[in-house]
Amino acid sequence: MADGARYHQTREGGDAHTDNVNIPELWDYLVFGCTVPAAVGGWNVIVSGLAVHHCLVNNIPEAVDVLSGDYWWEYRGIKDDTYQAPVLTYDAKGEPHFRYLRTYLEAAHQKVGEPMSDRQMWAINVLDAVIELPELRFTRRLWAGEILITHDSQIFHARTSFADSLDAQPVDGSTNGADAPIRRTMERTWVQKQPR
Repeated sequence: MADGARYHQTREGGDAHTDNVNIPELWDYLVFGCTVPAAVGGWNVIVSGLAVHHCLVNNIPEAVDVLSGDYWWEYRGIKDDTYQAPVLTYDAKGEPHFRYLRTYLEAAHQKVGEPMSDRQMWAINVLDAVIELPELRFTRRLWAGEILITHDSQIFHARTSFADSLDAQPVDGSTNGADAPIRRTMERTWVQKQPR
């Protein structure tokens, strides 16, 4: 990802994030289905954004204020442009919603030539530390045919690094015959509810 690849194009493990970082509008749900698991690794990590918010408010409220300010984001994979939006927002009911993928956020600030302030960097470090608290993390491997449905802006997700079999082939066409193992393959769909 450091060289500009999108997260799903790598075998890297990654920090917990939301998917709604490439466009200013938030979608509601991430539907994530397993077609073929990896030979090893690739476990899903889930963290409740509500639990993260609760921890922030009760322990480091200054970070909440900073995360509610604007950060730079890029339309990575969509177009060569940037926009500004907070990491943390609230809906009409007062529920928190997150927009977060640290690698993309840092790349956007670099792209516009405006490094994050010390306060912004501190708040992001606080957010990462809270997300990584073991008591807030749920880890599970998805098997073929299983799906995960999350409210994207209220659930952080990540995966552990993975490796496929040595001769694994893409799901859309094996060159080693019908018995060749298939690469880890996940299907992802973003869902926006109808306007109310």
